[in-house]
Amino acid sequence: MAPKLRAMTYNSEELVRAHRSESSFLEQVAVRTSPKGHHCLALRLTSECFSLDPKEREFPKRSSMVMDDFHHYAIFSDNILAGAVVINSTIATSKDPKRIMFHVITDALSFPAMMMWFLTKPPSPATIQIESMDELKWLPVDFSSRFKQKGIRDPRYTSALNHLRFYLPEVFPSLSNVLLLDHDVVVQKDLSGLWQVDMKSKVNGALETCSSGNGYHRLDNLVNFSDPSIINKFDAKACIYAFGMNIFDLKEWRNKGLTAAYDKWFQAI
Repeated sequence: MAPKLRAMTYNSEELVRAHRSESSFLEQVAVRTSPKGHHCLALRLTSECFSLDPKEREFPKRSSMVMDDFHHYAIFSDNILAGAVVINSTIATSKDPKRIMFHVITDALSFPAMMMWFLTKPPSPATIQIESMDELKWLPVDFSSRFKQKGIRDPRYTSALNHLRFYLPEVFPSLSNVLLLDHDVVVQKDLSGLWQVDMKSKVNGALETCSSGNGYHRLDNLVNFSDPSIINKFDAKACIYAFGMNIFDLKEWRNKGLTAAYDKWFQAI
């Protein structure tokens, strides 16, 4: 009788701990999400995801194609609705949506809600994978906090997800090419032609944002060229490009060691 009571007590304590952990997680989601509509959506999706059996949290395999036969699209976002718009618009305009594989990278707090959204609204006939930053074990322990700066709230500079884009070859070690889409993009035409572009040994293909008379979109408007360590290494009049849609040759990225170069410059700032 005593062993049975101990087992029942242990199971009850484990259940209480699990509920406390879930409650704490939902409180963090509630604090982080806004406005109210998004707040309620994130809480509901997170709760529903927690109620699923682990096997029910897996996406069905939709294609027998090997990874190299897919067109790989990466989206780094903690915004469920924005990510859904990018994905749905890409599928709607694609001539061959079965060949699309989406890779959504999000943070640990948004991961359950993001999973639940696409489990209940799968982007058929495309394939989707969703991964949390916490699953990237090669990242430094302090990665999520190292970009927070006092007095700066702009997520373009403080979001770990934004900086994670500079580690694309490490995030996708088995891929040769990937198309990166920002979560504020609405795709309006088929993008499959981008996979036929000759990159000519360049790392990325992007759309320039400046015309001949537009100085605002040139590098000297963003970078301090009075710094002697910069002035001889970059062209001050170089045109910057839109980051909303970029296609990357990850083989060339690896060959040129660009992630290490990014780390070096980041440490120098």
